[in-house]
Amino acid sequence: MTGVFGLVLFVTQPTEGADKVILAGDIGGTNTRLAIFDQQMRPRVKPMKFPTGNGEQLEAQIARVLKRAGGQTIDRASLAIAGPVIDGVCRSTNIGRTYVADDIRRQLKLKSLVLLNDLVANASGIERLTRSEIVTILRGESLAGNRAIVSPGTGLGEGALIWDGQHHRPIASEGGHARFAPAGELECGLLSYLAERGEDGAGMVSFEDVCSGRGLGNIFDFFIDLGAAAPPSLQKRIAASDAKDRGGLIANAAQQQISEAAVLTMNLFIGILGSECANMALKFLATGGVYLGGGIPPRIVPLLKTKTFKRAFLTHRTLGELLKRIPVRVIMNSDTALEGAALYGLRFGA
Repeated sequence: MTGVFGLVLFVTQPTEGADKVILAGDIGGTNTRLAIFDQQMRPRVKPMKFPTGNGEQLEAQIARVLKRAGGQTIDRASLAIAGPVIDGVCRSTNIGRTYVADDIRRQLKLKSLVLLNDLVANASGIERLTRSEIVTILRGESLAGNRAIVSPGTGLGEGALIWDGQHHRPIASEGGHARFAPAGELECGLLSYLAERGEDGAGMVSFEDVCSGRGLGNIFDFFIDLGAAAPPSLQKRIAASDAKDRGGLIANAAQQQISEAAVLTMNLFIGILGSECANMALKFLATGGVYLGGGIPPRIVPLLKTKTFKRAFLTHRTLGELLKRIPVRVIMNSDTALEGAALYGLRFGA
């Protein structure tokens, strides 16, 4: 995550026999959103947004939300986190904190707590989207089947919804950390550039390194070093900004056509994103569609509607006709993971 993770906390009213409600959260690499929903998914406390930072403020942020809700008592919790969860532990590199289910449960005095992958929450929220909360990039066909989700934000989150004939069941993935597979001379050059300056010495480059907010910064540096033009003021702002903010500055500069390097960066980024969406469509046979989540796609819809994305998604030696049948949609509701976390908690509990 990508850089996002969702949180679900069951809370009980202090009065006997009251309905159960859910404190839900979407904790990303940059921002944390928390809200309380009832069993019909109606908000009891509207979403509150906090800076995520290093993740250490989560418990204090939860306390603030509960205070606004009248001091309701947390009963059970389900946390969906950006990263692999093994035996109740998740080391979230994009946030900088290791989350241990038992430690959080004890600190918040919960009866039970479960850790989940972040894209499970994001995928779970797809079914609640209305037509006005989706923008179609490629129409495809209206087919049943699996769905894939690709969420470039602070990091690159990936997941899927598996169709069992009656329900879509969300599954976790760490596909964003898979090795980047370049196509063409320019992408090969990018791979070599990033491999040579890699800090781990292994020369490994992942899709997250080129298809995320951090990835936009990496691609921009690549084009600057190739001699592409950019106003000195823009270069200074990008160099001085936090890694999480660089992508937004570059995307804005590209859409305003004020920097050759930014335009080239977005074109290459969109091509890579289109190729990775096709990869996910094929890996999960996502005839039910590919959904673009995360913080970046809603901000660059006009660029996604260009031929660059379409060409990258549809170009395939043997399965191009299959890819033409698969729709691609952008999730415009920034609370999708928040609502998905609540929905998952209501259905499966903790």
